[in-house]
Amino acid sequence: MKLEGFLIIGFCNSIMNFRKYFKNWLLNHPWLNPYGFTKQRLYGNITSPIRILPDFLIAGFNRSGTHSLFEYMNQHPNIKNANRREIHYFTLSYWRGLNWYKSYFPTKIYKKQFENKSKSKLLTGEATPHYIFHPLAIKRIKQVIPNVKLIIILRNPIDNVYSHYQYYKIRGVEKNSFEEVIKEDKQRFEILEHLYNFDQVKEHSFKKVKMPYVSYATYVNYIKRLLEIFPRKQILFIKNTDLNENPQIVLKNIFDFLEIRQYKIKELKKRNIGKYEKMKSETRHELSEYFKPYNEELEDLLKMKLNWK
Repeated sequence: MKLEGFLIIGFCNSIMNFRKYFKNWLLNHPWLNPYGFTKQRLYGNITSPIRILPDFLIAGFNRSGTHSLFEYMNQHPNIKNANRREIHYFTLSYWRGLNWYKSYFPTKIYKKQFENKSKSKLLTGEATPHYIFHPLAIKRIKQVIPNVKLIIILRNPIDNVYSHYQYYKIRGVEKNSFEEVIKEDKQRFEILEHLYNFDQVKEHSFKKVKMPYVSYATYVNYIKRLLEIFPRKQILFIKNTDLNENPQIVLKNIFDFLEIRQYKIKELKKRNIGKYEKMKSETRHELSEYFKPYNEELEDLLKMKLNWK
C-alpha cells in the first residue's frame, strides 16, 4: 500500500509539473495559445504584415485621464484607434515581436481606402501610460516609430499617487496601507527598475511586482529622460484639470498637434473613475512637501504653470 501511495503522489506531482510547464510554454507562444484565441486576434495576427504602426501614443501618466482621452479621440472621423487600449508592447510584450504589435492596428488597405474616399489622412494610436516609466520603453519607441507623436497627461502627483494606490488596493493586488507603501517606495522602485532594465517583467508576471507609486509621480525625472530621446515638437503635455474642465479646448489642441481637421467630440463621459475614502490630511501634507521641488523643476522645464497643492 505504501508503494501504491508513493506512486500516486508521484503521478499527481508529475501532472502538476506538466500543467505548470505547459502553461508557461503557452504564455511564451502567443500564436498557439488557445486561451487567448478569438477570431479577431487570429485575423489580426494573420494580416499583421500589412498593418500600420501608430501615429500617436498616449504614453503617460497612469491614473490621469488616459482612458477617457483615448475614447474621446476615437470619436474623431480621421482617427481609428487600436482595438486594444493598453497594449504594453514596448514594456511588457516587446519579446512578442513587431507583427504582434501591428496586429492591433488598421490595415494599410483600410487606410488607403479611407484616405482616397475622404481626401484626408487617417491616424491610429494607442494608450499605454506605463510607457513613460519603463527605462527601456522610450528608447524602443524611438527605434521602431521615430516620428510618432506623444501625448502626456499631467495630474497633481498627490492625487495621482493615491488614485494609483487605490486602483491596486480595490483589485486586491495591493495589501499594505497607503502609509506603509509610502515608506517602502524607494525599495520598491529600486527592485522594479532592476527588473525592468533586465527585461524580467512580462504580462503574466506584472501583477506580482510591487508598485512604487510615489517614485512614479516624480514626473520631471521621466520627462527629462523623454526629452533626451524625443524632440519637444513631437510631445504634447496636457494638464489633467484642463482635460476635466475644458475637454473641447484640450481636444482642439490635440487635433492641431496631430495636424487633422477640427471636430467637436459629442460623447465626453469620464472613464475609469475610482471612489474611495479621503486621504489623511497629515499624509497629504507630507506628500505635498516631498513633491514641491520636483513640481517646481517641472514648471521650469516645461514653462507651464501647474498650480498643484
